[in-house]
Amino acid sequence: MDTIETSNLNRQFLFRKHHVGGFKAEVAARAAARFARPPGSARITPHTGNIKESRYDVDWFRRFRIVLNGLDNLDARRHVNRMCLSAGVPLLESGTTGYQGQVSVHLKGATECFECTPKPAPKSFPVCTIRNTPEKPIHCVVWAKDLLFPRLFGRREQANDLDERAARGVGEGGEGGEGGEGGEGGEGGEGGATFFAMRDGEDADAFGRRVLDRVYRFDIERVLRMGDLWKAR
Repeated sequence: MDTIETSNLNRQFLFRKHHVGGFKAEVAARAAARFARPPGSARITPHTGNIKESRYDVDWFRRFRIVLNGLDNLDARRHVNRMCLSAGVPLLESGTTGYQGQVSVHLKGATECFECTPKPAPKSFPVCTIRNTPEKPIHCVVWAKDLLFPRLFGRREQANDLDERAARGVGEGGEGGEGGEGGEGGEGGEGGATFFAMRDGEDADAFGRRVLDRVYRFDIERVLRMGDLWKAR
């Protein structure tokens, strides 16, 4: 869960936005700051963590005049719904299913709550959950079946979300200033070479060692550095 706490002309709201490659709240805070008129008139405080942590209690929710929710899993959405009901804060719930978007308003005593209408179980999982915060065995299975296997054994030119870091020019040393750009990770992108494809002149053993090092060392160390995502789980 990432949130942004914003106050501008006495208006406060809870805001969350998806972004690939960084903490969502921090990225969205920078983007939202550019919308403020006049510039600098909005105070934006990003929060990173799990919305179900004890620090995000009912009193914390009462600080807001409205909550805008865009969390990417049903359990967290239900939790926010219950916290808003307890705090008496209006909830503006939003989400997507495939290419369709949904928005609903929930106000205690005036409308049905988010859980009043049963929601179908999701048939897919957000990429950010699969890659960064897998909590269930199915998350690991989907990562291996839908991301790694097609990337290793599918068509070379057909990139998927495993190539996203490479497409942004992020190298083996890390991302966002943790090791620079380029390097082995920086060849990817749609229609180009990919880290997960064998290179010209590379034998099978070297290819296997390189992929194993990426999957079982580099990527694990990267997620370990993103402690705010999992340390309180």
